[in-house]
Parts: sequence; C-alpha cells; structure tokens
Amino acid sequence: MLKTRHPRRLGTDIHLHKRCNPTNHIISCSKAKLSPSSFPSPSPIPMAAAVIGMLLASAQRGAFNVLIPQLQQDYSFTLPQLSMLQSIFLLGYIILQVPAGKLCDTTTTTLGLGGGLSVMIAALFLWSITTFAHSFVAISTNNNSYLLFKAFLFLRFLEGLAQAVIMPAVSNIASQYFPPSQRASKTSLAYGAFSIGTVIGLWVTPYLCDNINSSSGSAGWTRALSIHGLIGMTAAILLAIATALHPPPKQPSVLLVESKEAGLDTNTKHYLNNNNNNNNNNDNTRDTSISMKLLALLCLTHGVIGYTFFILQAWIPTFIYPLVSNKQQIGRLSAIPWVFTAITALLAGRLCDWLQNTRGLSSLQVRRLAQSIASTLGGVSLLALLLFQHSSSLVASSSSATGAMICLTVAVAAQGFNYSGFHTYVQQVAPQDAGVVLGITNTCSVACGILSGLVVAYGGFEGAFLIGAVLHLVSLATFLMWAKGDLTR
Repeated sequence: MLKTRHPRRLGTDIHLHKRCNPTNHIISCSKAKLSPSSFPSPSPIPMAAAVIGMLLASAQRGAFNVLIPQLQQDYSFTLPQLSMLQSIFLLGYIILQVPAGKLCDTTTTTLGLGGGLSVMIAALFLWSITTFAHSFVAISTNNNSYLLFKAFLFLRFLEGLAQAVIMPAVSNIASQYFPPSQRASKTSLAYGAFSIGTVIGLWVTPYLCDNINSSSGSAGWTRALSIHGLIGMTAAILLAIATALHPPPKQPSVLLVESKEAGLDTNTKHYLNNNNNNNNNNDNTRDTSISMKLLALLCLTHGVIGYTFFILQAWIPTFIYPLVSNKQQIGRLSAIPWVFTAITALLAGRLCDWLQNTRGLSSLQVRRLAQSIASTLGGVSLLALLLFQHSSSLVASSSSATGAMICLTVAVAAQGFNYSGFHTYVQQVAPQDAGVVLGITNTCSVACGILSGLVVAYGGFEGAFLIGAVLHLVSLATFLMWAKGDLTR
C-alpha cells in the first residue's frame, strides 16, 4: 500500500493544515482557484539531468551492443554466452527497480532536491565508472577468452545495478518538476534523448574503435568504452555542481489539477465528495492505495513494452550482422531506427499536449490514443518482420534487407508513443509515487526483457517476433478496457 504523505506548500498563497488527506488537498486547492499559472517557472536543471542521464545511459548500452559482433569474432563467444552478457545486465537492472523507485520518492537532500534528481546524478557517475572499467579488462586478463567473459559478466551486472534508477528517477523528476500541462512533451523529450543516445552509441563507437588505435582492434574497443565512461563521469560532476549552486524549485503536487486531467469517473468523484463530508468529523490522515487491478494493468503493459524494447535494443546489431562487412556499417544501420524513435517521441509528446490543452480531450483519452498507436504499430511491424526472416539471420538479398529495415524502423519508432501513453499515464495516476510505481512495473518490463533474450538465444528471432506480436495485441485490448483515470493517492 502506498501511504499518503504530508502535502507540501502550494505556491506562495496556499497553505494546508498539517494533518490533511488527498480530499482536503483537493478542496483547499479548489477554494483557492489554483490555475496553471500558479506553478513556478520550471528550472532547466531537472530537464537537463533527465535528458543527459537517459542519453548517456543509452549511449553506453548501445556502445556495448554494437561491439558484440566483434567480441563474438575475436573471442569466439557463443550466442548463449552473448545472451548471458545481456541478461546479467538486466538481472542487475531488475534487482533494484523497486528500491530505486522508493529511494527516488522518499529521499530529500539537504538542498531540498527531490530524490529522483539527486539519485539520477549519483547513478550516472557510478554506471560511467563501470563502463570506464571495461578498458582495463582486456589488459588484466591478457585477452584470455574465459577470464574476459567472467570479467564482463561482473561489470555488466554492476552496470545494470547502477542504471536501475534511470526510469524511476525520470518518472519522479517529471512528477516533481514538470508542470502537468507540459508533462507529456517533457517526458517524451527525456525518452527521446534515450533514443538519441542509442544512435550515438551505435554510430560513434565503431568509428572510435577503428580510428583511435588502428594497430589493435582490442585497444580500439577498450578505449572507445573508456571515452564513454569519462564523458558520463564528467557530466555527472557538472550536473552536481549546477544543482548545488542553483537548486531547482519543485512543482506543487496539486491533486485538483491532476484529477481534472485524469478524467475521473463518476464513482471516484462521488467518493471524494463523500470523503470530504466525513472528514469534517475526522481529522486523521486517510490512506489510499493503488488498486491491484490497475497495478496489474500497468505491469502487463510495461512488460510488453520491455519484451519488444530489449529485443530491439540489444539484438538489432546481431540481427543485421549477416548483411554487412564491417563495424561501421553495422553501427549505421542499427542506429537508423532509433533516429526515427527520437523524432516520433518528440512529435507524439507535442501532439498529445496539443490534443489535451487545445482540442479539449481528457488526459485519459490522450493516453489511450497514444498507447493504442504504439501497440498497433509495434505488433504489426513484428509480424511483418517474419516475412523477411529465415532461421536466425536475414535473407541475404537487397529487397529483403530493405523490407526488414523498414519493419525494424517502424517497430522501434512505435516505442516513441509509449512515452506519451504509458509513461505519462503512470505520472497521472500516481503523482506522488511515480518513482516506486514505475519501479514495480519496470521490474516486470525487465523480467520480460530477460525472457526475450532467452527466446532469441534458444528459439531464434522468428519465435521472438511472433510472441511479441501476440503480446502487443493483448496489451492493446487490456489497456483500452481497463485504463481508468483513478488517482492512487
């Protein structure tokens, strides 16, 4: 059960009694006639932290993923071994999801910063250290294949632990610092940066490998990873200095605004009205909790997103490897779909905010629309990929390659609508616990990501794509039927 906390001060003229519940919060705000103009101007620092953290996390993931074919060639790693390297990262990632979400939601620094912001900066520094540490692995193991594999398992696990905070942190940052009327576009921008980071990792890393030290392929990839790590550590230090010098103000968590945008049903409004009458004779804080049905829906939806996402992010370079002759070509082809994902995310965020703020659609209607587009395009494109799939690699022909790249691009680009759909919906229905709720759902997402890696390793891409298409259909139906505008607090 998610406990109701003591509400914060709302703006400069609105105060709440020390002991109050969400209903009193709504009534007090209603009497004050709070408008969107009452929100303080957002600081650019939280947005910068979310964007930079997501971008560099994805860039470092993409850097390792695009190196997998070279590692397979240089060290004779098998497909199950490569799957273990991907899965061990996700294992570390999944372990800390819920604790990371709780940490983001409950931590407040001495500067008054929200937990998501401070935790994101600290985690960025830590996972960049693990990426940098890869540069010493080949030297310390003398390029011994067995020892190198064991060392990689350890480092990948640590990197997964450190990166576990990114999605709960972004969700918490959005609920704490982004105005509700801009939340879809700003959230989409942060996740769009994640896609751009994938492009950078896939595109730039092979170039660094081939040009930093042309006399040694191994030295090239180790130095490429060390550069990614150094950039991350530097960015974390600069963000920490910026937040210390200019602590950003939080946006007030106003349940009145959230409830109007959530499209509350009649029963929920009736409950709030009755609860307010009862509170005239009862001053005790009343707890509310997210329903198990809603939590199950969020877990299912995020699980399907994770299944497809981790297949596409981790395995696209391996999937197209038979088509190309060098690392730079692999990187360029693998990066193309993620460019479109970033564009889609930004356009979808703008579109959703426009539909809600200008065309009068409720927030719930907009979230359903965005998520429906994501599920439909994702499922159809995965089915279409089966037409160009043979065994565990693409059919080696130009027409098949073109068709497969189009399908891959659509499948990856469809992910951009999830950010304005599912992710913003979580912030809508759990404004005070966005971090921990997303930590719970992301645990399911990562578990499905681990499962997808095992399916690819032992069932091939054909089975993985077919299962993914069916899951998208199920996710579409359940989200349309069960997604409501109920507040969790």
